[in-house]
Amino acid sequence: MAALAETRDVGSSLPLPDTVRRVCCIGDSITYGQGVAPRQTLAAHIARFANMAYPDQLVWVDNRGQSSGNIWHSWVPFARLVEEVRYDAAIFSICHNDSQIFESNSVRYPDGDSRSWLRDGGLAVTLRRTIADLAKTASERDLCLVLNFYTLWDSDAPLIEAVARECASVGLPFVDLLRFMKEESGLSIAEFVASPFDGHPSDSAHHAAARRIVEELKGRWRPLSAGDAPVAERLVAACDQAVRDGWSPDDIFHWAFLVLDAKEIIARRRRGKTGAVSFGDLAAARAAIDDRYHRWIADRKAATQARLLYERRDELWTLLDRAYTSIRNLDEMTFVLEHFQDGPIATELWGALDRAGYFNQAERLQKLSPDLKAQFLERAAVALPHSATGVDPIGEAFGQLRRDLDADLRRLAALLPEKFRAEALDPDLRRLWQVAHYLVNASWTYVLEFKRATAVTGLGLPDQPVFFTTVDVRVERDKSRAKRDGKFSLTVEMDYIEPRRPRRCSMLWAGADQDAYMYRFEMPLLLLGDVGVGVPAWDDLHKRFLDGELRLARVEISNCLPDGLRAIPPFVWEPAPGANSIHWLKLDHLLVPADASEKPSNRSSSPLERKQGLFDRVRRLWN
Repeated sequence: MAALAETRDVGSSLPLPDTVRRVCCIGDSITYGQGVAPRQTLAAHIARFANMAYPDQLVWVDNRGQSSGNIWHSWVPFARLVEEVRYDAAIFSICHNDSQIFESNSVRYPDGDSRSWLRDGGLAVTLRRTIADLAKTASERDLCLVLNFYTLWDSDAPLIEAVARECASVGLPFVDLLRFMKEESGLSIAEFVASPFDGHPSDSAHHAAARRIVEELKGRWRPLSAGDAPVAERLVAACDQAVRDGWSPDDIFHWAFLVLDAKEIIARRRRGKTGAVSFGDLAAARAAIDDRYHRWIADRKAATQARLLYERRDELWTLLDRAYTSIRNLDEMTFVLEHFQDGPIATELWGALDRAGYFNQAERLQKLSPDLKAQFLERAAVALPHSATGVDPIGEAFGQLRRDLDADLRRLAALLPEKFRAEALDPDLRRLWQVAHYLVNASWTYVLEFKRATAVTGLGLPDQPVFFTTVDVRVERDKSRAKRDGKFSLTVEMDYIEPRRPRRCSMLWAGADQDAYMYRFEMPLLLLGDVGVGVPAWDDLHKRFLDGELRLARVEISNCLPDGLRAIPPFVWEPAPGANSIHWLKLDHLLVPADASEKPSNRSSSPLERKQGLFDRVRRLWN
């Protein structure tokens, strides 16, 4: 299960339409994107730049990076995969710790370093023959394969020379990213590290590396003709075909919006220039894909709601039974106040209630407000949709009770003046009004409880597509104890119920010597599922959580818009005061709304355009 959970490839071996050019990124944890979010990986940035570099093409990029492993763990499965899946190009990223064959099979090398790749090293022949196999397979499959050595450390320079020499001997394209980062980006290597606890490349590093790799790709890869149809039309048709072929719509729509961002940038740059690229109506394509997204997420929300209603039907019917009893009594009291307000009858009726010993308790007979009429009318006007569940019997029953309550509220309000003077009433009649007020409040409480139980996924759809679930984890240290260093593997696992997708697992390195630190995870969109957060038992530092030295202080889960605005309200977990410290939090059947209550303002059309200044010194690819 680990290998499935650790890959960020969403499509597996599903086919893509012939109009889409497919690129695969393979490699280890650097390709996977250890320490960064899915949209910040090398593959994600290559997808953006490739769709700009090839304006007339639709380019999809798979991320088949896997944490840990070596060059053979990446290459052998890919060589098998290209027998089933049509790939046009591949980007293979390696680094210094990929060199030792069998290392992940518990083989330990005595020297502990990677000099075995050099000419005098014991594994030099494995490198030579592996690179020859890369070149041979690429030639046989008509595949443009680019190998890059991705590192931030000067000590890897001898290894880079060895790999470059072997690539040159077989004519395999090679990119030295260390040289590019150091000499051509103009930025400090310190800016390219994922976090203070993790030396893997950051979003900024992947952004720069992707530009350099796509520059190499553009110089060597000439895709097949895209045909005469405009880009916009081909994109919408490709989305529809991919969904019919089994792709998850949110994965396809997220890619489509990325493609549109890239094409819109290029279209603006080419405005007024002559050229062969026909972009078509990109705005219409965006609207069409946005409509498909909203229909898809509405369908998923309805499915989630139906599942919850089924699983919680006993609880919901109990709520409705209680609401029914309360509203039935309110019906009776409303009739009494409409027809029996004269003194003797009111006294007799209150006497019956008083002797029964239920409504005469002080907490039930509350003081009546002068604006009681306005309160009743306000509640009658509140719309409380239960869910988009069609003709579900629970929903029908709730709708009828809600209408009955509204009718009673309006009938009671019709009996009241604008300013109600309760003290002017006969005391027994005032008590009858207090009973009616109590029944209104009780009925309203049941209505709100039912709404909370059923309407979480029935709120309005987000204004803009939501494709990710963010998990913010705050870890705190017991500051009364001496600091101890160390790193632990803070982990989030998601078992998806809606939408349907395999289990996903993401890990960030965290520092044990931090007084308090907030870690953010970004996972594929979750509406309903089981979530685990914490430090696994196999990590020795989990014991520091059990003894209270470290603690999970807060977990906040929300579905996030592309530019970072969050759904309101998020799910928030905090430990109860005095609770035992835990190393792993399990949240079963967690609902995460995808509804956004904040609207973005002045949003630029592309994440690339919102990066101001950081990469101005990085060499421009296209004039």
